[in-house]
This record gives sequence, C-alpha cells and structure tokens, in this order.
Amino acid sequence: LKQSKEYKEKYITGIDNLLEDAQAIAKDYEVPNQVLQQAVQTGNRRELNTLLAEHFDTVAVGDIRPIILKIQNLLVEK
Repeated sequence: LKQSKEYKEKYITGIDNLLEDAQAIAKDYEVPNQVLQQAVQTGNRRELNTLLAEHFDTVAVGDIRPIILKIQNLLVEK
C-alpha cells in the first residue's frame, strides 16, 4: 500500500508540496525551518497558535496555519 501511486501522491508528494508552501511563507518572514518543524510537531492547537504568533504577523498566521494543519492531518492519516 505504501508503494502505491495514490499513497505517494497523497502523503509523500502532498506533504512535500505543503512544506514548500509553508517554507516560502517562512522565508518571507525570515523564520527558520526548525520553527516550521516545531509547528508541525505541535499537537496542541493553542500552542500552535502561540508559536505562529511569535514568528508571523496575523496575515501570515492566517496563511500558514491551514497549511500546517493539513500537514498534521496527513501525518496522522499516514
């Protein structure tokens, strides 16, 4: 199953594409990749919001939060 084309498209490529989107936003705000990794690994929504608010303005938080949540959901499904 993990070798199937559908699995790779949804989980491997999908997560990679979402990470690229998040990294592009982070680069604009000069936020290091380790902050994104921490955000992805944060299981608590309040902690995620606090972490993002420390590094991004409200517009960027609105852009990056859904991306991080999609990555988290795909990792859970995986």
